[in-house]
Amino acid sequence: MRQARLLAAGVALLGAACKAPETKLDVGIDARGPYAEPSRYHVIVTQGGLSHAFDVSSMHVDAQVANSLSAGRDDIRLTPGTPVTVDVLVATASGNVAGRDAWTPREDVRYGVGAFVDTIRPRGFCFNIVQATPLPVISGTAVDTLFILHSGIGKGAIC
Repeated sequence: MRQARLLAAGVALLGAACKAPETKLDVGIDARGPYAEPSRYHVIVTQGGLSHAFDVSSMHVDAQVANSLSAGRDDIRLTPGTPVTVDVLVATASGNVAGRDAWTPREDVRYGVGAFVDTIRPRGFCFNIVQATPLPVISGTAVDTLFILHSGIGKGAIC
């Protein structure tokens, strides 16, 4: 059951990357357990010297129930050939923990970057884990990890 939930969460998190191809970025946050509080997450997208910062309050929240958060922001335009970075900051009691994805986008590719927080790694198709960073333990719970996921779906491809 948990593996099916993880697969569904990973697909839902990056599912927006399967829309019609364009050079755009979709960002998703999917968290379980004590780190499922929306106020913990901040995202910064930087390209060509310009930065766009936002938090969960400006994202579409797909689900927020006890110990679970799933939110996303779609259609961030990217310029092909210009390097882009996506930083995800997670607020903890001892400061921010950061995750990063960086690449140079190509034309006619829809990208997805996801922050996935859980005690087990995500499994699924159509994304890569580009970073895994342990998070501080909260109140004796299991060790959570911040996984940064990346996908890129080119024109004509399916996921």
